[in-house]
Amino acid sequence: MDGFQELKQRGNTAFRSGLYRDAIQLYTDALDAARSEGSSEDKRVLLSNRAQAYLQWGDIYNALRDTDLALSPEYTHTSPPSPASITRKCQWRKARVLNPLGRWMETQAALDEYTRLSSVMGEVRSAESVALEHILGRALRLPHDSEVVQRVELLRALNVRSQSRSPVHPASHPSAQARGIIVKEKYICTFPEPPFGVDEDYVDELKFETLPERPNPALPDPFLTPLAVPVYVRAPHFPHPTRGGRPLGTRVTVSEAPPDLVTIGNHVDSLLMSFLTFVAAPKGKAGTGVRRNLISLPAD
Repeated sequence: MDGFQELKQRGNTAFRSGLYRDAIQLYTDALDAARSEGSSEDKRVLLSNRAQAYLQWGDIYNALRDTDLALSPEYTHTSPPSPASITRKCQWRKARVLNPLGRWMETQAALDEYTRLSSVMGEVRSAESVALEHILGRALRLPHDSEVVQRVELLRALNVRSQSRSPVHPASHPSAQARGIIVKEKYICTFPEPPFGVDEDYVDELKFETLPERPNPALPDPFLTPLAVPVYVRAPHFPHPTRGGRPLGTRVTVSEAPPDLVTIGNHVDSLLMSFLTFVAAPKGKAGTGVRRNLISLPAD
């Protein structure tokens, strides 16, 4: 069996080659091997490396998890003290992960610590960190009722990871669960409108199921306030029967508010059954003879 140092080097090679998924697995194997033969510092370096691989791979939640673990007292309060260089890298990585999630205060805290350590170590701050500092400064001065702040509230509600339970809804209700939906950075500029643009069929929008449409501060986690989520369902291989061969598609708003929960799966089932009913019907007659067991989609 390979030792953790060899696995780490192989992970580094995979990372430099852009093979981030392979690098993640090799760093994971190295961490397993380091449990018996590595020091806390060795494990911390491996966690930091894997966090960077996760970040490049696009898995920001696991990148944040590994970064937080590498910054935890288990790895920072050691004797001899853990090198500040690793802490500095982790704080910058944490700021980079948190900013696209709209978690501005936490981003600022991580960036401040990165700046402090850069000064202590005599290191020059990256140009990217300076630019982020200016962006955060403007963002944190925005009025609470500004359009940008309200967009960020919706963004945070989509990717909220809290496992708290709402006192208003039972544990089985979706609002009591973490959503964990990530909006890619390239789509944030149009959020909450869909990245493919708005057409004549687009009427609903992502919003909180409250009045006013803002997070409910009475909940343990306000960002778990129930949402109304517009969903676009498109079947590119099914031509629309009445729209000149355009792909079959429709929109539905899935509401998290009780008592009735319309699932995406139920809607797709209904959509395709309507299509099959239409195309199977004799010309000029309603297609009532199509059997429902032609297609069955599980509900989400």
